[in-house]
Amino acid sequence: SCGIGPVALGHLSDWVREATGAVDAVVLSGNLLLGNRDVQSREEYDQHGDTMPCDYGGFNSFCEALKPTSIKHLDLSECRLDASATSSLADAIKLMGAVNEIVLDSNSIFGRTWGNKSHKCGGEEGEDDAAHAIFDALASSSVQTLSLGHTAMGPKASAKLAATLRLTKVTSLTISDNPIGDDAMVELLEGLKDVGLTSLSISNAGVGVSSAGKLAELLSALSSATKVSGAINLLTLDSTGNMRDQK
Repeated sequence: SCGIGPVALGHLSDWVREATGAVDAVVLSGNLLLGNRDVQSREEYDQHGDTMPCDYGGFNSFCEALKPTSIKHLDLSECRLDASATSSLADAIKLMGAVNEIVLDSNSIFGRTWGNKSHKCGGEEGEDDAAHAIFDALASSSVQTLSLGHTAMGPKASAKLAATLRLTKVTSLTISDNPIGDDAMVELLEGLKDVGLTSLSISNAGVGVSSAGKLAELLSALSSATKVSGAINLLTLDSTGNMRDQK
């Protein structure tokens, strides 16, 4: 983090726009790009609650600046992005022809995330579906690596992901530390059958007996060259938050 907020991001957007073709990676992880920092005084708390309100001006300008670029790697992890910001980013991704890796870990884009990732799989899915636009954007992009760990992805968002993954070029997927749950994970894994994944991370996502069985079925299918063009060579699945309370 280097303290980049909405105003600085607006200036950075001008640079990104002017540097088209000269920059292939942008890493802004840990910056409060929307200005939604924790309040620092009683007066701020009385007026705004725990955090300052979001200022989307700089981020929207940044997303517009991204559209004509040749950026390949975009890391916006831990930036306190929300559903609205993610929807704006989705519009940019549709027109970012070169981007092949997007990292959005530890942003509350599908609901509320907890500081303690091990508590209830890291978060709680919300009612706002605006962030689902990012899945539609992937269908028209060149993104191969997608990381959405600790983003409060639950059953609704994972169902949307499952329905659109086969239309994308994604080969590496991280959805760890999310309250997806056993039934929704089964649906998601079913949707992966026609996807040529080589890397999948689903640790601490509420995986239970049913989805473990579906995972075994998926791995069996991926080992057959007659069924798919590739096979998973990296699978992350630990016991944290998984296989709990199963009878």
